[in-house]
Amino acid sequence: MRKIAILAMLSLAFMAKAQQPWTLRQCIDYAVANNISIQQQELSRQQRELDVNTAKYSRLPDLNASASENLSFGRGLTADNTYTNTNTQSTSLSLSTTVPVFTGFRLPKSLKLSKLSLEAANADLEKVKSDVSMQVAQLYVQILYNMELCDVANRQVEIDSMQVFRVEQLLNNGKASGMELAQQQATLSQSKLTATQADNDRRLSLLSLAQLLELPAAQDFEVQRIPLTAFEVEVLPSPDAIFSDALTCKPEIRAEQLRLEGAEKNSYTLWSYDDAVKLRDRIHDCFRLAADETDPKKKKELLSFYVVGAGFTGVE
Repeated sequence: MRKIAILAMLSLAFMAKAQQPWTLRQCIDYAVANNISIQQQELSRQQRELDVNTAKYSRLPDLNASASENLSFGRGLTADNTYTNTNTQSTSLSLSTTVPVFTGFRLPKSLKLSKLSLEAANADLEKVKSDVSMQVAQLYVQILYNMELCDVANRQVEIDSMQVFRVEQLLNNGKASGMELAQQQATLSQSKLTATQADNDRRLSLLSLAQLLELPAAQDFEVQRIPLTAFEVEVLPSPDAIFSDALTCKPEIRAEQLRLEGAEKNSYTLWSYDDAVKLRDRIHDCFRLAADETDPKKKKELLSFYVVGAGFTGVE
């Protein structure tokens, strides 16, 4: 009984909140906190944090220990050609450790790459938040536009209703014909149809925003109108200034710059003769290490090569 009362109170609280119009800030904050795409990107960012910790602690020595016990008993044939009961017991202990002394600067490069990947993941998260916020703002403005269309359509219905009443009075006094009344009634019917279509568009836009917000129930979802006094007229900057600001503040551009920086620090270029010699020596070293490697996973990593590039050299 107590659980039922608590659930009823929670339901009433949600209904009371749902009946209150949502502001644009509330919609954006709720979407950022509950959107599935943002949550998925947050999990990806946490994975990059784990990669940084793994690369950071890979410099530390590891310790492996094992113990085994072997017991055997039974009858066996001896050198005197007789059978005797034989019981044997053996115990083995092993302890091993490995310390990375020099790995060809692989560990510091891996740590730098992991940090750059983490920064890129943070930028990707900001991009997803920005995209979701932009979608919410677009749907919010579309809802306001549809609400204005509904108001205009309803006012037109009122005007046409008054016109029908006026023509009816004129018809009763013999100053209008039945055809004029029928035309005005047809105009009223068309206005009602337009108002119904405008209300459907408003409801559909509200439903789209509620789905983007991941709301559990969207029956009573409404948005708050923005008064005209809340807008301030500002002079827009030039397109070049907008483009320059976008290059410095857009998170997706920052993420790609970080990935390019990580690729430059962890790849071999192929532009000059010296670059070709370094690349050839690296490939020979990978084949040599793979020939002595017994772990299939590490051998596959050593024998995996990725070729990237968009210029003539990369294509060749």
